[in-house]
Amino acid sequence: GYTHQWSNQNNPYTSLSSDDYEFYRITTNPDNSLVYRGPLPEDSEAWALGRLRAGISVLEAAGLGAPLIWEFPHYAASPASYRAARTVFTTRWERGMYFGGQLQGTAPDTSLVFGQMFPYVVRDVHGMRVLPESLGNIDLSMFYGYAMRLPADVIRAADVQRVVRDNVAGFYFHPYLSLPLLQQTVEGMQALGYRFVSPASLETM
Repeated sequence: GYTHQWSNQNNPYTSLSSDDYEFYRITTNPDNSLVYRGPLPEDSEAWALGRLRAGISVLEAAGLGAPLIWEFPHYAASPASYRAARTVFTTRWERGMYFGGQLQGTAPDTSLVFGQMFPYVVRDVHGMRVLPESLGNIDLSMFYGYAMRLPADVIRAADVQRVVRDNVAGFYFHPYLSLPLLQQTVEGMQALGYRFVSPASLETM
């Protein structure tokens, strides 16, 4: 994303970057389960495109260049935001969010929302190539309703995914964590037979 949060309003946690959602309105129940309320008040394709371009400009100003792959913060976005992303990027690396009616060719029903992760590269209903993020991440502490996850949990998920022949598995790693945790995860997956490749090599799949 650009700021990885919406505004000075909690969405749903702290209104701080990296904690909150940027492209969709989220609240929580008393048990910390999430409620997907719908598009943000200012939601539009132009609004989302402005945030995408602002984020790209920050990376370019830092000398990092324009990214080739997009990911919506916390994998949540409105239909308009997905349309905006499609005008800038060909590929997302994430779990997708989908809406009722999309496969019927009608206007998306944002009151019916679900997420989906794939064990292989797909081109989804939003018209973009999606690289899998199917294994989750490492987290050493609980965050609201999110449980702690260790390298063994990611490796276990990778093992289960081997039931899909020629699957493509992906996980993410926060850079503030200790590198031995990443090493343990990579080596565990390699022991299962996985081979780590550049995302660019998946572009042709």
